[in-house]
Amino acid sequence: MRAGNVFASYRSDDGSTWTAIGSKTVTMGAQAFVGMGVTSHNDGVLTTARFSNVSVSHSGAGQAFVAGARGGSGAAAPTVDVPSLILYPNPAIGTVNIRWQGQARRSVIYDAAGRRVLSMIIPTQQQSTLISLAGWPKGLYIVNLELADGKQTGKFMKE
Repeated sequence: MRAGNVFASYRSDDGSTWTAIGSKTVTMGAQAFVGMGVTSHNDGVLTTARFSNVSVSHSGAGQAFVAGARGGSGAAAPTVDVPSLILYPNPAIGTVNIRWQGQARRSVIYDAAGRRVLSMIIPTQQQSTLISLAGWPKGLYIVNLELADGKQTGKFMKE
C-alpha cells in the first residue's frame, strides 16, 4: 500500500487476517507503475498464475492506467476510473484512513444497520483523516462524505 512516499507491506495466509510486515519511505514521482510477478522457483520452468481480488487506486481523482492489461484481439490496455474517496486499509482493524479530493464539509459514518456511528465537520483544506476504530464492533461501515461539489460514498469492513 502506498500513501505518499511511504510503502507498507502486509501478508496473509488466508486472505482474511492481515499482518503488517513493514514500511519503507521511497521518494517517488506522481506517476507510478504497478505490476505483479510470479515465479515457478525452478530455473528454466515456466509457470502460470491467476490473481484475484486485486485493485489499483490512487489518492487523486481521474484515471489510472492498468499496465499490461489487454482487451480482446490485442486491444489497447484499459483505463480504470479512480474514485475521489479512498478508504484504507480495507478491511481495517485498529484504524481506517479516509482520503479525498476536493473540499469536504462533513463526514458521517453509518453501520450496516444504518445507525450513525460518527459525524464530523471537516476543516477547510483538509483532505484526509485517520479514524480510530477502538471499541467499534466488527462489520461493514458506510462513509458519506459531503464535498463542496457533491457527495461521495464508500464502505469499509472492520475486523
